[in-house]
Amino acid sequence: MDLSERVPDVPRTATSVLVLRSAGDAPSDRAYGRLLVEDASGVRVAGVSFSGTPDRWLDGWEETLGGPPAAAALVTGTDAASRASDSGVTVYGVPSPADLTGIGMKLSSRLTDWEAADGEVVVAVESLTLLLQYSRLETLYRFLHVLTGRLAAVGARGQFFLDPTAHDEMTVNTLKTLFDAVVERRDDEWRVDSR
Repeated sequence: MDLSERVPDVPRTATSVLVLRSAGDAPSDRAYGRLLVEDASGVRVAGVSFSGTPDRWLDGWEETLGGPPAAAALVTGTDAASRASDSGVTVYGVPSPADLTGIGMKLSSRLTDWEAADGEVVVAVESLTLLLQYSRLETLYRFLHVLTGRLAAVGARGQFFLDPTAHDEMTVNTLKTLFDAVVERRDDEWRVDSR
């Protein structure tokens, strides 16, 4: 995949990006994955995903980057973590998507490990919609506020996915306030709003 598939006009100063996409918008996953990556070589990727397997998650990033990331870490459910193969991804299990403290601690630990490493660090949180099924909006808001601040502090960039069709307008607008940029695909065109 070449860089032309990236979403255009996301400012380099944006350390946190909210991607609004419906659950059925899978064909654009590669473009979304390249949203924050300027140079695919040396990228370190940390993720939060409770769907699929760690191997499938890593395969998706390898396809997105055109090769394996320099390092990869995934926070996922305990069951999925116990079934992880030795594929090069460090897998951390948490008992439930409701364990935002555990998720945050695992991500923070990995970010600390990578802080002095060369190359870009990208954190991808899939999906805020799922996390909202297990947590109140206020709790998730506090978690994201701390996480986005941590990303900025260590020079990492984060992309967070939310299905706007699954939430009321107030919820979507509340979460938008946490991010440096909001990306949305409407009528086959990209729209990027940044602050």
